[in-house]
Amino acid sequence: MSTEEVATLTEQLQLARKEAGYYRKLAQECGERRLKESEELSSLIAQLRQTEMVLMQARDEADAANRAKSQFLATMSHELRTPLTAIIGYSQLMEQLVIAGDYRTVETDLHRIYAAGRHLLSLINTVLDLSRIEAGQLQFDAERVNVPYIVGTVTETIMPLIEQNHNTLEVICPAHIVTMYTDPLKVRQSLLNLLGNAAKFTKAGTIRLTVTQEQVDGVDWVSFAVADSGIGISADQISKLFKPFSQVDDSLNRRYDGSGLGLVLSQRLCQLLGGDITMESTFGVGSVFTMRLPAIAPTEPVLHIARPSPAERAPDEEVPVVSDNIVLVIDADPAVGSLIAHLIGPERACVIYAASGAEGIELAHDVLPELIFLNVLMPDRDGWQLLEALKTNPDLAHIPVVMISIDNQQQRGLALGVADFITKPIDQDAVASALRWLPAPTHTSGYILVVEGDHALAELYQRTLEGAGWRVVIARTGREALTAITTHPPAAIMLDLLLPDMDGVHLINTLRERPGRVECPTIIVISSDLSNADRAQVQGSTRQILRNGAHTFSELTKQLHCCLATHSSTGLKKQTEPPHG
Repeated sequence: MSTEEVATLTEQLQLARKEAGYYRKLAQECGERRLKESEELSSLIAQLRQTEMVLMQARDEADAANRAKSQFLATMSHELRTPLTAIIGYSQLMEQLVIAGDYRTVETDLHRIYAAGRHLLSLINTVLDLSRIEAGQLQFDAERVNVPYIVGTVTETIMPLIEQNHNTLEVICPAHIVTMYTDPLKVRQSLLNLLGNAAKFTKAGTIRLTVTQEQVDGVDWVSFAVADSGIGISADQISKLFKPFSQVDDSLNRRYDGSGLGLVLSQRLCQLLGGDITMESTFGVGSVFTMRLPAIAPTEPVLHIARPSPAERAPDEEVPVVSDNIVLVIDADPAVGSLIAHLIGPERACVIYAASGAEGIELAHDVLPELIFLNVLMPDRDGWQLLEALKTNPDLAHIPVVMISIDNQQQRGLALGVADFITKPIDQDAVASALRWLPAPTHTSGYILVVEGDHALAELYQRTLEGAGWRVVIARTGREALTAITTHPPAAIMLDLLLPDMDGVHLINTLRERPGRVECPTIIVISSDLSNADRAQVQGSTRQILRNGAHTFSELTKQLHCCLATHSSTGLKKQTEPPHG
């Protein structure tokens, strides 16, 4: 082989080596690229699987939510249809009986229609309150709350349900517990829900309500613990308890009745007031639900009520007799206050209550009542000591005090300056005799103006108030109301904010800005909560705000009388004809 051939082969070999190195490097790069792509693919597959799992979980949660909402709608449909069926059915039955001249069961049927209507309203309010809370639109009105008194009214209300399942209710509530500043209606609603659930799921057992007070970091807290010996809740079901549209066991709600929303609403209301509801439960043993609230709610009250100045009145009006007296009842038992209020009647005085001696002294200073009923046996302070405190105070010494006791201690009472003495059980004659110490009624005149655009509701208000002996005039529009108020000022106004021709808030502002403005208490009847802006606008011109349907008509007339009683220069003319002029 020649030198040239060797050189050629050597050159070809070097070239082959270069090509081999190139392809080896290319193969290595391809392998690395393939490995990297494989790793990326594996990572992508893992991400896709993770995404798939998340999507599947979201789908399952959405399906569960849809099933829960479907079940909730089915349950609510049943809950709503049941009272509606009773209302429609008994109305048709009554119509047939009246046509036939048979009135034997009319009173019973009317009561059933009324009860079904109240139940239906409660269901609707629960759903609406929940939706407003979720939207952050539900407001609350804070005021001084006497805890023993509100506990007494709640237990009195819940007792029929407690006794229905042959249960026993035990209440532990210290009389000296701190006075709260919160929304009493929402506290009462939440407490009623907790006690109602305990009564519903307990049979022939014991339900215990324990009220305690504690201080954490300088802040006073009040806890309401409701313990029962009912069916209890298993650990795996507790997480569902406070979820909207989710119920622990739908079969339980069918067996025990109810929409399953009471606990959810109660917890949301407590959170709105700055507190919460917690629970402990053992299946088959019982449950303990604890409602813990700050003694002072986290926000200032929305509406401050001011006393308006006297209204001008036409000189030629007739002058009937209407009382503006205030009677203070100091008794730990709220039933005593309710009984005295019933025996006195709204035409004689507006009755206010104090469940403890300390609150009684404070209220006496605040309102300066014309007469005081005082129980000798008070939980926080002896009644005779309270009497001495009243009689040694220059501002209160002139107020007549009627002592209430289980035995006759009249001689001791008279020696200490007692005006009269009543022994339990309280009867009507004894209360009537004690009322001789009330001052003579104020001679005033006027009428109630009901501003309501709905004809049926306006007629219902008119018949109810006239049935209570009050004079009523109806205005169906804002313009009619302005005309009536300008030509003949009323003693009080009941106002619906939703009028056909103008907004009710605009009507109040118009009255406020007019020259020679008419001063009279205004009660607003609303179907939903007012916004903060609307409340600010009506502040100072409104005596009371009531939710439509949340009060019975007897409660409405009592609220109206109390508003008029505190507005000392205004009264009512007890006849039915409208004003002239």
